[in-house]
Amino acid sequence: MKLSAHTKALVDFLKEIEQLQRVKRIIDREDGSQENTAEHSWHVAMFVLMLGNEVDPKADMARMLKLALIHDLVEIYAGDTYMFDEKARENKEERELEAAKRLFSQLPKDKATEYWQLFEEFESLKTVEAKIVKSFDYIQPLMQNIIHNGATWQKRRLTAKMNDDKKRPTMIHNRKVLEIYEALHQEALGRKLFIDED
Repeated sequence: MKLSAHTKALVDFLKEIEQLQRVKRIIDREDGSQENTAEHSWHVAMFVLMLGNEVDPKADMARMLKLALIHDLVEIYAGDTYMFDEKARENKEERELEAAKRLFSQLPKDKATEYWQLFEEFESLKTVEAKIVKSFDYIQPLMQNIIHNGATWQKRRLTAKMNDDKKRPTMIHNRKVLEIYEALHQEALGRKLFIDED
């Protein structure tokens, strides 16, 4: 049976984004393995599903789930950029923009337009939904490090201040988000998972 051109393009896109499972993130597990971006995106989507309307009952759940699942697809071509690698972050925006063009051009026009808009919404952080998803995007690695006894922080020599300076500004838009972040940050501090300040 022959698929319509529209459906075939969607199926082909699903084949293409399978590659997200091959993109390794700088999140180390105790067993030495690394998280991949598809795992990260799934976990962020679960944060949204479990906590999104907890932090803002008026936030659009469907839109937040789309943002969670789509915003990192560009890493298929651009790769993951570690938050604390300042050199790699210098051209992150350009690399991800080019990746988005390449990736979304493979979609039918209606989906390409929608995914472009979602990608830009997440990057600009102008909506409540984008701010919530971005916060969870930053909280998820914090939780990962707690689960894996600070493996990444120890290996990458990350202090509590370095982590907090980068992440806290993304949490202050919402009291509940900040509470979740603070609870996890305090747990990490209490368990001495960060490296000591020099």
